[in-house]
Order: sequence, then C-alpha cells, then structure tokens
Amino acid sequence: MEDLRATGVALEVLAAIAVGAVSAVLPVVNAEAVVLAAAVGRPRTAVPVVLGVALGQTLGKVALMLGARHGAHRLVGLLHRPRGRGRTGSAAAGAEPPGAAAPRTAWWARAVRRWGERCLTALDSGRWAGPVVLLSATTGVPPLAVTSIAAGLRRTPVPVFTACCLAGRSARFLALGLPALAVA
Repeated sequence: MEDLRATGVALEVLAAIAVGAVSAVLPVVNAEAVVLAAAVGRPRTAVPVVLGVALGQTLGKVALMLGARHGAHRLVGLLHRPRGRGRTGSAAAGAEPPGAAAPRTAWWARAVRRWGERCLTALDSGRWAGPVVLLSATTGVPPLAVTSIAAGLRRTPVPVFTACCLAGRSARFLALGLPALAVA
C-alpha cells in the first residue's frame, strides 16, 4: 500500500511539473489556480506539488529565455528582408512618421516605463540580473514572461536566471499555497 501511495505522489509531482512548464509558455494555463487546488484538495501532497509547479514554471521560463537568446538572430533576419514594392516597415503599418510628437502620457505610465527600462538594463549586469529576475519571479513585476525573453536577449547568465527564477517561483507559490493549507 505504501508503494502505491509513493507512486501516486510521484505522479502528482510529475503532473505538476508538466502543468508548470505548460503554464510558463501558455498564459491561459494558470499555475496559481493549480497551486490553490493542490493546497485545498490534497493537503498531504500540497508542498511537493507546489514545488513541482515552481520547477515546471522555471523550466518553461528557461526555455523562453534560451529561445529568445538563440532565436533572436533568426528573427532579426526575417524582419529585415525586403518586402517588395511600396512602403515597408512601420510606415506601412500606419505608425506615426519619425518626426511626429509623442502623445502625452500620465506621469505614472512614464515612471513605470522608465523603471522597466532600468530593469532591462540591469539584466546586462552580473550584479543586478539576479535581483531583477528574483523580483519578477516572486512578485510578477515586471512580468516574468517579459523578463525571461529580455534576459535571453540581454545575455543574462543562465545559471543566475535559473536559480533566481526557481527561488522566486517557489516562494510565490508557497506563499500562495500555505495559507490555503491552514484553511483545509
């Protein structure tokens, strides 16, 4: 009987890893909902399942990062091919001409944009890349999907990204799941 129970927990954890990986690349799959369901529905196996979701999310975000890193030069080549006659690029898409004035935005939107730009610049640095990824993985600000792609484009070290992403996702999901365990 104990072997069946251990096998069941192992299968739950493997399923959690798979769901976490899928939710990392497909935002319609909600990892937080899976964590809450595991905490409320199966309190005995909740912690391994929650950590499995965190591991799966990390694996998916590392895949996004590496895809951005290794696929960026291919994408740039595709975007800069001649498209034939007529207008090309942003002018063809109806964008403002280069000399047009930018519309006024609220101070908050400008502040968030500047802060996001600083975070992206920080991903270049070995000293600040880890804290930016950790903040993003824990709080979701800046969004981890965007941070993953930017980290790939900015050459953030893969081990730093992986460790900070796993730590942040684990902390986020445990903080979400543990109170639900207390209620269950």
